[in-house]
Amino acid sequence: MLTELEQTSRTSWARNIDEYRMLWPDTEVVRFLGRTFRRGERSGVRALDIGCGGGRHLSCLAREGFEVYGADYNLGALQQARRAVRAEGGEAGLVVSDIAHPPFADGQFDVVVAWGVLFNTMPERTVEMLREIRGMLRCGGRLLANWRTTDDDLMGRGQQVGERTYLLDDRAASAGLDGTLYTFSTRDEVERAHEAAGLRVDNVERRDLWIDGVSVRCSWWITWASRPDESAEGDGR
Repeated sequence: MLTELEQTSRTSWARNIDEYRMLWPDTEVVRFLGRTFRRGERSGVRALDIGCGGGRHLSCLAREGFEVYGADYNLGALQQARRAVRAEGGEAGLVVSDIAHPPFADGQFDVVVAWGVLFNTMPERTVEMLREIRGMLRCGGRLLANWRTTDDDLMGRGQQVGERTYLLDDRAASAGLDGTLYTFSTRDEVERAHEAAGLRVDNVERRDLWIDGVSVRCSWWITWASRPDESAEGDGR
């Protein structure tokens, strides 16, 4: 069940979905796909964009030859996403769903993208989401996610509702983020969250982007993770 804070955050996203819709895939998503799945070997590879929004990464996945699926709680976002994928000549399996409880089968996906998703809630909910993602991945399946670092300039710009969790206020309004729930994490916290969910962290990088005349810092952890092959581990391989 959604908390009052989560519902407030969702209302904020819904209010700003059209005005602040992003059109182009993030370069980190493109790099992850290129490094993880060779071109020509993507047919039949099932990819889920969880919290897909308006479909900027779904359209990239479709263009690159993946079998694409998307989940988001906002119906308006999914309508945008369907149009974006169709513009690439593809179709996507889209569902309206709470990110923590998506209606997909165990081991259904080869890759899950959770971009701009896992830091938009309380830390305990993040682990719950990661456990659900682990279940949806096949053994050896890969996860790409991003997280806000504690050096991000949005930290502290709102009502503090957890150790490093804030309900952003009008100081974040220029980006359409006022009323949105944000958690800021250390690298250790990010790695422990994956471990608690039964996922193996394969790579962690930090990316800092300076905007508005180098006056505002956006700072992320970028994580590549995978679902371990439990059968191989049990055989001692």
